[in-house]
Amino acid sequence: VEPIVLKGMDLQQPMEVHQALAAGLCTAVRLKPDVLAGKEGLPLMDASLKLAMSGVQRVQWSFNDFLWLVLKVEAGEEGLEAYLSIANFDNSKAMKTLYSKVLSRQKEMTTVLDF
Repeated sequence: VEPIVLKGMDLQQPMEVHQALAAGLCTAVRLKPDVLAGKEGLPLMDASLKLAMSGVQRVQWSFNDFLWLVLKVEAGEEGLEAYLSIANFDNSKAMKTLYSKVLSRQKEMTTVLDF
């Protein structure tokens, strides 16, 4: 399933595909909070980070919601630290920035609930 999801997360895919994938990933994390824990979830986390920083604002919001859930922002920085311990340098740097400027200020999920 992962290769199919990663293909859908390509930047060339339509915005609606990205939003639907973010909604599906949010549902998966709600049902099983540690579904993407560890190195097995790293490719999806990295692709989500890329889309959270993409040029399309609706896609950014959708993936910000997903990252907020999967990193368990509401519970503190443990999720961020777990990601940083396995991610490469560039992605770690980008995630720290996104976390401090966006995710840590987000009180709850915003866009996915609006679907």
